[in-house]
Amino acid sequence: MIEQPEPSLVTVDSTKVMQITAVDVRSTESITIPGADGPLVTIHPDGRLEHGPGYEPDEAARLFWDAVRRWAPSPMEKQFGSPLTQSINSELARGEAALAAVQRIAVLHAPVQHMGQVWCGECSVRRSTGPKSEEWVAFIPHPCPTLNALDSTETTS
Repeated sequence: MIEQPEPSLVTVDSTKVMQITAVDVRSTESITIPGADGPLVTIHPDGRLEHGPGYEPDEAARLFWDAVRRWAPSPMEKQFGSPLTQSINSELARGEAALAAVQRIAVLHAPVQHMGQVWCGECSVRRSTGPKSEEWVAFIPHPCPTLNALDSTETTS
């Protein structure tokens, strides 16, 4: 066991602060960040960095912080525990997927200007009357019932 010196207080600008002392740590262990084709980075005890094949700084940093997150639980996990945190994250993912679906539907039901009126381009019915012409058969105003249902807070049966 390496004996560490007792920290001492020093005065800097009339403020007492703790003096930080370097400790000589001798270890033969290296830290390695593994990649798909072997180690991305190896950090040696003397501070040398060794980059492996396919080294990308962003990927190495992401893998490093992912490993730190796996090792140290998130603040939410500390507060609520792992099962509740997983349940919350699952519900958040479902909500994000639902929001993305609503946004795709809104884009699909875009307004179309025709005969001086605004119609739903998806719900209004048109039929082709030739290679470059079409005939409007049914006109559904924009916003259509689909968009109204998405915007409504009322439940439908």
